[in-house]
Amino acid sequence: KELKKMVEEGIAGFKCFLIESGVEEFRYVSISDVEKALEELKSTKSVLL
Repeated sequence: KELKKMVEEGIAGFKCFLIESGVEEFRYVSISDVEKALEELKSTKSVLL
């Protein structure tokens, strides 16, 4: 619900990492996390990179 709320506020897209990025602020996500995000965003025009 959090992602959709950000889209409604004007965020155009989201970026995620499936492996360690080397930057502590950008932690990696699991395949399950990606699936949840895609499900939440499928009714929007947002992108997930």
